[in-house]
Amino acid sequence: MNVLNADLHCHSTASDVTLAPADVWRRAHAKGVDLLALTDHDGLLGSAEAASEAADLGLRFVPGVGIAV
Repeated sequence: MNVLNADLHCHSTASDVTLAPADVWRRAHAKGVDLLALTDHDGLLGSAEAASEAADLGLRFVPGVGIAV
């Protein structure tokens, strides 16, 4: 059985967390995460940085956004 370690809901400094997108990815990589989605609030400001770091680390990246209503 193949197991995928994924986190499909995380935030960065582009939202309300103290870690920059690249730092979120480095931490996830260190914890063994294979697939990570950046879902900052109301925008995609951290997506380019996150995608670049994910590519450098060999992680799968899913861009997302949390929309406050």
